[in-house]
Amino acid sequence: DNLEISVHVYGIAMDDEGNVLISPQWDGFDFPGGTAEKGETHVDTLKREFREESGYDVEPTELIGFETSFFHHRNKDYQSYLVFYKF
Repeated sequence: DNLEISVHVYGIAMDDEGNVLISPQWDGFDFPGGTAEKGETHVDTLKREFREESGYDVEPTELIGFETSFFHHRNKDYQSYLVFYKF
C-alpha cells in the first residue's frame, strides 16, 4: 500500500570505437538519465536528463530495454520502471 511508482529513462551512447558514455551519479556512475517528471513523456525525460548530465542534445534511435525493479530508499518502497534507449 505504501509503494511509490517511478519511471526512469536512460540513454546509452556509444562512439565508433565502442566507448560508452557514463555520468557521475550519487552512488557511482551510470548511463545518463533519470526520473520522469509529472506530465513529461519518456522521450522528453531522456532528452532533459541527458542534457543535464552530459551537456549533449540527443534524439533516441532505438528502444533497447525495459525492466521493473523494486527497492527501498529513504524510508520509502518503490516500484521503478526503467526504460533504456540507444543513440
